[in-house]
Amino acid sequence: MEQRFPCNGDASSTRTPLQLQFTWTDSFCPRKKSTQTGISFEKAAVMFNIGALESQLGVQTDRSTVEGLKLACHHFMRAAGAFKEVKDKIIEQTLGIGTPDMSAEGLGLLTYLMLAQAQACFYEKAIKD
Repeated sequence: MEQRFPCNGDASSTRTPLQLQFTWTDSFCPRKKSTQTGISFEKAAVMFNIGALESQLGVQTDRSTVEGLKLACHHFMRAAGAFKEVKDKIIEQTLGIGTPDMSAEGLGLLTYLMLAQAQACFYEKAIKD
C-alpha cells in the first residue's frame, strides 16, 4: 500500500507523499490521543480494531452449547492473534503510538487476556462434557 500511497516521505518514491494525518484515541482513556502521518500507524489502528471486534464477537456468542463455546474460543484466539500482530510486527514500524493501549505492555496484556478467555471456553466445554 505504501508504494501506491506514500504517506511518510519514502525517499525511494518518486511521488509526493500524501500529508494524511491518522489519529488514534486510547481505548481505555479517550482523553489520550496520538496523531501520525505514517500508514503503519493506521495499520496498527485497524488491526487493533479487528482484535477488539473479535473479542466482542467472542463475548456475544451463545456459550450455552458446545458449538457456541468452540466459536467463542475461535473469536478470542483470533483477537489474541490480532493484538499480537500489532505488538510484534506493526508497532515497530511506527514512531511509537504513545497511548497505553498501544504500548508493548498494553498489547501484551490484551493478547494474554484474550488467550485466557479462550482457555475459559475450554474449561466450560470440559465441564459440559
